[in-house]
Amino acid sequence: MRLLIFPLLFVTSIVPAFADPCHDRFTELLIGGNQKMGPVRLHITQEIVGGKTSLNYHHSDGEGNGMTEMIEPVDDPWSLFIGDNMYRSDDKGKSWSFINSYDAEKSLADMKVAMTKDAAEAMGVACGEEDLEGVAHEVVEGNYNSTMVSGASIYQKYWVNPQTGWIVKSYGHTKSGGFESKTTQLIEPAPDLVLPKPK
Repeated sequence: MRLLIFPLLFVTSIVPAFADPCHDRFTELLIGGNQKMGPVRLHITQEIVGGKTSLNYHHSDGEGNGMTEMIEPVDDPWSLFIGDNMYRSDDKGKSWSFINSYDAEKSLADMKVAMTKDAAEAMGVACGEEDLEGVAHEVVEGNYNSTMVSGASIYQKYWVNPQTGWIVKSYGHTKSGGFESKTTQLIEPAPDLVLPKPK
């Protein structure tokens, strides 16, 4: 990591006129999210335009492992990602069935590369402030074309608590061909999170 510091400092020093703190902030939130904050619980509402709306909790340990707990539809299966393995539960987390294995480290690296490219080409990026439940929050938003979802254009907005640096809410609007979805995430710390350990 130390070898990267000097080139970055050099580039910054010779092109200060092109620096865009707001765009940098959008990039930081899009790629990093709350990963540095540790375990979180997300309440996710996804509306498929012209289709159904689903609700779930997603529990993430901040290290690439996580579990999705379905709320609505209530009978939809839960999913669990531990290390390089994916599992499924049809009885609300009482038991787990192995689904498949994947290279979690490579998947994360590929995602970061793609998101870095997307962020660099983001358009209409704006920063400001909005009240959320009576508290002033930093707001960062922008549009980008996704390289992970071919042909998809995405509008993304974040609400950040200025005192903690925590993303407490995000909203994404995705359009791809005839498909359109709107996703709202409410995010809270989950320091006591313990994920299941399938046998």
